[in-house]
Amino acid sequence: YGDNAPLSEIADAAQTTVFHACRVFRRTTGTTLHAYRRELRLRHALAMLIDSDASLADIAAQTGFASQSHLTNQFRARFKNTPGRVRGARAL
Repeated sequence: YGDNAPLSEIADAAQTTVFHACRVFRRTTGTTLHAYRRELRLRHALAMLIDSDASLADIAAQTGFASQSHLTNQFRARFKNTPGRVRGARAL
């Protein structure tokens, strides 16, 4: 999740074009590279919410989201819950 290498770098490492790398990745995994990276970042944010006392803004920054609200929107879309509620449930 932490390596935000551009797609061109990933394609170069695979000795192919960006288009071909994206197409093969999707065909193989059933998801796009972008969606896969977002999923990794969201899972890491979830782990941080459960395992640390870092602020939501810090978690957003550390996991590569533009802001706390960006994290919250993506988190809610994926997990059907907000990061604040997940953190609050941890205390129970």
